[in-house]
Amino acid sequence: YWGMTDGILYPGAGAKNVTLGPGLSLPERPWTWSDAVLPTNKQYSMIIKGNPGDKLVAIVNQNRSGTTYTDGTAYNAFTTGFQNVYIPWVMKQPSGNYLSPIVIQNVGTADATFSVRYYDLDTGVEYPNAGAKNYTLAAGRSVPERPWTYSDANLPVNKRFTVVIEGQAGNQL
Repeated sequence: YWGMTDGILYPGAGAKNVTLGPGLSLPERPWTWSDAVLPTNKQYSMIIKGNPGDKLVAIVNQNRSGTTYTDGTAYNAFTTGFQNVYIPWVMKQPSGNYLSPIVIQNVGTADATFSVRYYDLDTGVEYPNAGAKNYTLAAGRSVPERPWTYSDANLPVNKRFTVVIEGQAGNQL
């Protein structure tokens, strides 16, 4: 597990050196192993590594619930990265909150520099001042894309966007 915003590695968290037979799976629950090393109220990214020739798949399901919110997310993990990543749907609600979290991970072996571009889903018009620009991310690290950290005022509320993460040649995002 890596701390998403601070990039700290937590080597004591998560399963280690697990052997899975063909067609078997393992639920990765940090609290099953040593989650005492993971500080509370943080977000994390993970890297799962197999041996050469292994074929691994990861499907992530996240759920939060509380008195003021209940939400869930599911997505597939990727075994390789790409120079450019396309996100088909991000929504900025009338309240100004976003429905779609975006986390960018560098799965390459060298630093990756990228920019994030927001486009109006209905018209294709770009909002050029929104999103991270020329952000450099170390190998194996991740960062949340938070448009409100940059120039969120340029993104109107109650609007849907497509997002393009554009890396440089050789980047694996």
